[in-house]
Amino acid sequence: MILNLKWVRQFLKPKILVKYAAAIAVIVFCALCLSGGGAGADLERLDTKASRAFHAGDFDAARSLCVQFLQKTEQNYGAFHPNTVAALNNLALVMHAQGKFSQAIALLEQALRVNKTILDNEDPRLAVSYANLAFANEKNGNAAKAALLYKHALAIAEISMPPDHPYQQFIKERLVRLASAPSSAHDETDYKVKDV
Repeated sequence: MILNLKWVRQFLKPKILVKYAAAIAVIVFCALCLSGGGAGADLERLDTKASRAFHAGDFDAARSLCVQFLQKTEQNYGAFHPNTVAALNNLALVMHAQGKFSQAIALLEQALRVNKTILDNEDPRLAVSYANLAFANEKNGNAAKAALLYKHALAIAEISMPPDHPYQQFIKERLVRLASAPSSAHDETDYKVKDV
């Protein structure tokens, strides 16, 4: 899985950055590692169309294209593959942008389940998966669950990333922010991290 630079470049434009700053802090569109020709070319075309629709603010079209993208990715790579995780994350980002937070969270939970199955416990992509889910829960008002998920992400990030890695710093900043929120917003005793 690699970062889709054409989607990320769009996020760097001030209008997009301001409008979606919260959603793009963690959850970013990823390009799949696609081989040329055949199904790979079809998936790349879908990804390009979804990217354009998303950045144009046509979230309904982006969602439809991301659903097609996910279905074709599962057909070509199977449910337990990093490319499928990227497709789930892409769809979750669109759902998040549409304000469909519970659906975005469900997709990110599925992505985390897949990553926990296919990745080593110390893989940095697992830290990212935990942090994506934490961020979505935080934005949905579930600070306690977000804090616990960020702590899992940080534990993995501290093992798998250099101490000055920007992603590790991001996770730490989110934890500090949650800790400084009113105590009723992050009562961790109400939540236990389940095997998502």
